[in-house]
Parts: sequence; C-alpha cells; structure tokens
Amino acid sequence: MNFLNGVKQSPIQGLSGFGGGVTNYQFFSGASDPIFPEEVFSVNAIQGDGGTGQNIVTGFDLAGEGGLVIFKENEHDGDGGDPCWYDTVRGNGKLLKGDAADVESTNSTNPWTSTSTGFNTGDNFGGSENPSSERSTALTFRKCKGFFDVVQYTGNGSTQSISHSLGSTPGFIITKMYSHNQTSNFDGAFWRAWHRSLGNNKYIDIGPFIGEAVTDTNVWNNTAPTATTFTVGNSQATNDNGKSYIAYIWGHNDASFGRDKDQPIIHCGTYAGTGSADSNGSPKISGLGFEPQF
Repeated sequence: MNFLNGVKQSPIQGLSGFGGGVTNYQFFSGASDPIFPEEVFSVNAIQGDGGTGQNIVTGFDLAGEGGLVIFKENEHDGDGGDPCWYDTVRGNGKLLKGDAADVESTNSTNPWTSTSTGFNTGDNFGGSENPSSERSTALTFRKCKGFFDVVQYTGNGSTQSISHSLGSTPGFIITKMYSHNQTSNFDGAFWRAWHRSLGNNKYIDIGPFIGEAVTDTNVWNNTAPTATTFTVGNSQATNDNGKSYIAYIWGHNDASFGRDKDQPIIHCGTYAGTGSADSNGSPKISGLGFEPQF
C-alpha cells in the first residue's frame, strides 16, 4: 500500500475507486478537514440472503450525502445477474439494469435504501433472488467535490447545458434515459458515455451493445464539459424532449485530497493493448502517482 502524502487508500483507475471508511463530512460543505479515498468510495462483498435484505456499513452517510451503488452477482451474467444501479437522486428502490434497455423499475415491498451508515440491500441487489449460496460485489460512490456527482435532468429536444456540482472538469460521464423505453434501434439502450480521451464528438455504449467509440456530434453537442456543466445536443439518446435522464459524473486528477489536500484520488486514462499476456509484453500503466485498488 502506498501511503502517498497521507492518502490512506489507493486511488482509482478509469471508471471506479477504492476504499471503505468513516466520515462525517457533508457533500460540498466546505469543511477544512482533509478527505481520504475511504471516505468517498467503498467495495463490499455481500453474501446472498435469499432476498431478506441486509444492512451494509460503508462508513459514510449515503442517505445524507448522496451517491451511487452498483451491484453485480459474481457468478452469473445476463438475466441471472444483471448489474443493478441504484442512486439517491432517483430514490430508494429505483433500479436500473446496467446491461439492459429497460426503464427504471420500482421495488416498493423490500427496496434498496440508502442509510446514514451505508445502505440496505433490499431483496434484489444482485439481479436475481440472491440465494444464500451466491455472492455479489457492491461499489459505492459517495457524492464528493472533485470525485463524483449524480444529477437528473429532463430532455428538451434541443441543445442544453446540464449543471453539476463536481467542481472540476469531469473525466468520465454516463447518462441513461430512465423514464421511457427507447423508441429507435440505437445500440447501447441509451446508456451513453463520454470519456475525456475520446473528444467531444464521440460516445461509447456501456449497455447491452458495448462496442467501439461512435462519432456523433449530436450526443454531447460537440462541446467539452466544464467544472460546472456538461452539454447535450438534440440526440434522442441524451436529450429527447420531455424524457427523464440520470447522469453519473466522475472526476479526473483533482488534487484536493489526502492529508495536505494536494493529491488526486481518481484518474481517467487510456492504454494501448499489446496482445500479450506475459510479464514483458503486457501493457504497463504508469504515471498515476498512486497504486490503484479498483
């Protein structure tokens, strides 16, 4: 473990993070205390319970500060273990399946809920019935300036700027139409992603049809995101008139964390494949300044 300048856990490479820990910091509270990775990100292995529901302690106030939890049952793909996305903006029990075009579904009987110490799984946290023999992994991203934000917006069918509170230029953005089924045969089921390495005229699909980057100037209106906004064009995938969307926004190299509040804890980058799995030929990802955990 690299205790780089008081950063107590390892930062993240690409989409995700690391950690687990204790915090009482409020989102964007302006508190003078330093923030460490384990106060904004947690990885939890959860044993199935047959759908009863169980409290998971991440060590931070997800109900008060807000954020996202992604579950995946470890041993199944497809219908047996869909990635399950829950966030505090859409609310308790509101499920999006990460590999499907489905609209948001609501569990009102035994729902996923955020709590002051983490979350309760409810009865469908791994994509199936959660038998006691199965395990799931949960990734929790807490809202935090420079690290992660979640925002909801309504499409207008034209260009619009969407405000966010990340406080720094994003490195990675995912949007999903959640109020309606898609009405065209676009691949990706309207899970659209922007990555800093691709430029502003491309998107990638992260839904059921993952593929190479696609050139489309309408999705992000060929406009770079800023520390306060990102822009969507007239694409049905990101800005259909009257439809509801959720956006997940990750930071990049914001050096405001750690003991001296001068260290980054998240990096969004690229690497070139070599086609080799041996120790000498495999790609080496370097220059992060920290040891990634996830």
